Amino acid sequence: MVLPVSHSGSMVSVQLKPTFKCLILDRDGVIIRDVDHLTKIEQVEILPGAADRIAAVNLMGIPVVVATNQSIVGRGMCTNEDVQAVNTYIATELAKMGAFIDFFVWCPHTPEDNCYCRKPKPGLLYRIANKLKLDLRECLMIGDAVTDKKAAIACRCPFVMVGKGGLAEWDLSTGKTRDR
Repeated sequence: MVLPVSHSGSMVSVQLKPTFKCLILDRDGVIIRDVDHLTKIEQVEILPGAADRIAAVNLMGIPVVVATNQSIVGRGMCTNEDVQAVNTYIATELAKMGAFIDFFVWCPHTPEDNCYCRKPKPGLLYRIANKLKLDLRECLMIGDAVTDKKAAIACRCPFVMVGKGGLAEWDLSTGKTRDR
């Protein structure tokens, strides 16, 4: 499938052959700029290239889901409703650029809570798999932290690590990052 991608201002055609049934993304550092203790929508900045990559996956008919640790809830810095408001804002801003997130899942616990849903444990990924009735081995996860990678490995989900450039570093035609 050849997809035209143009949301960032330059037209790019990408030859894609879908090899995964769901794209699972970390949020902070992959889709939006990673800021310390993000609690308000005013702190959200969509990373360049993120909407283009998500829109291309959307055009292939593949679900895009976000799995994120949000210990700010467990630390009492905000509520689950605040996290949902930020996620809704992110989804709305991406939609304005033609990119759509199917749903968000998050862990509100602190590392000290030792819960099953906080990455590097795979609980969030299993929640996604159960909801979509998918085998995680047939999905792809993209993250920017070792905890993301460990969660993917724990459930045998293929994984791509991105750096400070976030999702823009992911080459859609190869499925890898530009520098790896």
